[in-house]
Amino acid sequence: MIAILLTFSKEWKRLFLALCGIIIDLFHNLKEHFSSQHQERKQYRKVLGSNYRMLAFLLILTTIPTAVIGGMIQSLVTLTLLESAGTWRWSVSDGDSACGGRYASGGRKNAEKI
Repeated sequence: MIAILLTFSKEWKRLFLALCGIIIDLFHNLKEHFSSQHQERKQYRKVLGSNYRMLAFLLILTTIPTAVIGGMIQSLVTLTLLESAGTWRWSVSDGDSACGGRYASGGRKNAEKI
């Protein structure tokens, strides 16, 4: 993982600078919009002007829903495991095997427990 990050360090730097440029241009456009509302011709900057800016924007845009969905699935799995933990503990401590049979300590089925 570190080797991949070091190999593509120039691209990561360009993506980071593109993201910074997007943020700077957004603030400039907001300032331009609110400072000159009566002016007909406003000088807005193009926010997604290059391929690196577009890639940085799309990476951020796709990361947010992925994180939200991952968090929802994680909580669903956690709740499911917590609900089934009681039955797990009971069956394992009771001596049930994976196939559902009860065995005595010698390895043969104990007929009295069945």
